[in-house]
This record gives sequence, C-alpha cells and structure tokens, in this order.
Amino acid sequence: WPQALSLSEESIALAEQTGQVVLGWYARAVAARGLAGQGEHQRCQSYIDHALSAARAHGYKAVLVFALAAQGFLELGMGNPATAAAQLREANDISRSCSLRDPAAVPLGPDLIEALVRAGDPDAATAALEEHRELAQQSGSRWALATIARCQALLTDDPQKADTHFASAIDLHPVEVPFDIARTQLCWGEHLRRRRNITASRELLQQALTSFVQLGARPWADRASAELRAAGVRPPTVPL
Repeated sequence: WPQALSLSEESIALAEQTGQVVLGWYARAVAARGLAGQGEHQRCQSYIDHALSAARAHGYKAVLVFALAAQGFLELGMGNPATAAAQLREANDISRSCSLRDPAAVPLGPDLIEALVRAGDPDAATAALEEHRELAQQSGSRWALATIARCQALLTDDPQKADTHFASAIDLHPVEVPFDIARTQLCWGEHLRRRRNITASRELLQQALTSFVQLGARPWADRASAELRAAGVRPPTVPL
C-alpha cells in the first residue's frame, strides 16, 4: 500500500505538471481508496471532494464511480455502514450507465454487500450479491470469486454453510491480495465469536490483525483488535 500510494502521488504530480487534469482526478480517486484503508481520513476526504467536484462539473462518470466507491469504503472502515451503503449504491448505479463493470477494476461490489448486511438490509444485500456474482463469473477473476464466497457467508443463516463459504473464500483469495484475505479472516472470526467458538475465532482474528498492521490498515486493525478483546484477548499495542 505505501508503494501504491507513492505511485498515486507521483501520478497526481505528473498530471498537474503536464496539464492532464482529468488523469489527475482519476489518480486522486484511486489514491483515496488506499488512504481510506489506512485511516488517513482528512487527506482521503480531500482527494474524494476534489475528484467528485471536478467529475460532476464536467460529467466524468467513471471518475464519479471511483470517488464514490472510495467514499463508501472510507465510511465502511469507520463503522458507518448505512452511509457507506448510500455512497456505494450511487457508485454502482453510475457504473451501470458508463459500462465500468469489471469487479476487479472498481472493487465496490463486496463493499456494498457488506455495508448492506451491517446496515440491516439483507434483501438489498442479496440482490447486490447476485449482481456481483454475475459480473465476477464473467470476469473469471479469482479475487472476485473469493469475494462472492465471503459475501455469501455474510448472508447465510446456516452457521455451517457460513463456515464452508468462508473456507472457500480463503482458498480462492490470491496471495498477492493480503488485505482481502485478512478481511475474510476478520469476518469469519466475528462469525465464530458470535457462535461462542472462541478458540477458532481468536486464531483468525489474530491473523487478520497481523496482516492489517503490516499493511498499515488502521481502521481494520482497530476492528480486529476490538473483536479480539470481545473474545477475551488483550491485543498488543502496535504503532501504525
């Protein structure tokens, strides 16, 4: 993530130096997701506001999709699922109108589904999952297929089926996407803790916390730490 953000900052600078302002808007919108993941709220919001204002003024729908998706991801990480769902729904609606539908290019589907689940709207989450499933299967992306399994686990009422879906997601996740592996571990750990399977939940939550700390993903590390405390473990204080 630090390397990706460094490249994003270079992209923004080059776009400004060469007068390619539209590419600068894209670069800010893309960088905003990384900043959201790391909890850099102020800079993230500044980039999102810049991209949204410019895109709306000039009618660049694709920039709107990236920026709104980043806004939704930021709100989800901050624990505001209803707000996140509203932003992500708008991003998803706009993506349909501009054919920006590759789930690996703009990874808003899993964010939208999780936000809807956590906001208490399982029907809308199920509809979003079916839409994401169709796009993921068309793309053939292992990342997208893994997120289907995780989201299916979040939506099922059968605890054993949920475990099966979570395990499938872990198997499918590409190793070069550690954030999503950790995100699945966090969701699975939360699920197990609520079922009082404390030992298994602690192991998954600790693995998730370790990965989030390595990535500098502060909001997500905070969530994993809170779940570990709820599971009776005092997580170490690790500077991010």
